[in-house]
Amino acid sequence: MEKGEVIGKGRTAEVIYWGNNRVLKLFYKDFPSSIIDYQYKVDTLIGKIFPNCPKALEKIEENGRIGILYEYIEGIVLREFMGKKIKSVGKALRMLAEIHVEMHKYEIKDINSQKNSFKLSIQQTDVARTFYVLKYGLAPSDEYTLKKSFLHRFFFKAIKSLVAKTYIKHYLKLTGKSMEEIKKWNLAIFATRLRDPVPLEYDNLLKMINNSLKHYK
Repeated sequence: MEKGEVIGKGRTAEVIYWGNNRVLKLFYKDFPSSIIDYQYKVDTLIGKIFPNCPKALEKIEENGRIGILYEYIEGIVLREFMGKKIKSVGKALRMLAEIHVEMHKYEIKDINSQKNSFKLSIQQTDVARTFYVLKYGLAPSDEYTLKKSFLHRFFFKAIKSLVAKTYIKHYLKLTGKSMEEIKKWNLAIFATRLRDPVPLEYDNLLKMINNSLKHYK
């Protein structure tokens, strides 16, 4: 790879190969600097605890945009791993659940508690958000699938539902938690997601929010 090559894109930033086994997560202009500062702080602390995580090295500015420089770790992303073989899907989702269980064994000081995070800006939570994204999350590239026949849409939704179920089932088995504990976060997750640039999900999110609110009346 050449320095400056874009190797990934998300809704908030691009990931660029920066040479010498480094990558730069370069946030889009106007993305709040306070959030970038907090992510850098959290990633620095996490890198000291989890040896397999890419370490956050420094913050830099490039063409008027703020970025965080990380170690580059060779490998494939979860989505590519799951796409190689059918049997890889279950293995990958079990790995994801196991990683979350391992993460929850640690308590890191000097970062916001989950409760405070929701109170301040209802940004996100861990397992409930993952379950939502796996089951209902839609990328811009999914718009083409949603315009296909009823059968295509049915199988698309069925596969996403199976993926989410496999993940959450393994997580609950490992932790002994109940689905009801996860569902407590639904309304907060839906509200947070509604603030994200995910137009394909908006109609479904509004329906789920309305249904959730009925339980509070």
